[in-house]
Amino acid sequence: MRLTYVRGLQGDLLSGTIRGIPRVQQPLRASACCKHFTAYDLDSWEGNNRYSFNVLVTKQDLLDTYQPPFKSCVEQGRAGGIMCSYNRVNGVPACADYNLLSNTARYDSGFQGYITSDCDAVSIINTNHHYAPTTEDVVADVVLKA
Repeated sequence: MRLTYVRGLQGDLLSGTIRGIPRVQQPLRASACCKHFTAYDLDSWEGNNRYSFNVLVTKQDLLDTYQPPFKSCVEQGRAGGIMCSYNRVNGVPACADYNLLSNTARYDSGFQGYITSDCDAVSIINTNHHYAPTTEDVVADVVLKA
């Protein structure tokens, strides 16, 4: 149902073409943003919160459990954006993880759109994760490279 709704907003017909033009060539009228990338399902639990939680997940579990919804969102929903999550994944903040954002999100899924952070996620890399000494360092050394 949600996919049909998004495709309707995008101007897509379920037949796969619009006026004889394949759907993948049509400009989007509306853009879906897949969030929160990735391994993110905790708001607050037993003293842990979404701003500082470190998800420890195997590569296999990441591929089998957490990536399929994003791959589906990108491929079937024709998402224009992905929003990275607040949490850390195996010690690295999701919004600062080059491997996660560039290799997994872009290359493994074929995603070509934009990647955005959630509200204050960039400053949280410094203030909650202590991953860089200042917020400016987060932007210069971490986020722009990811």
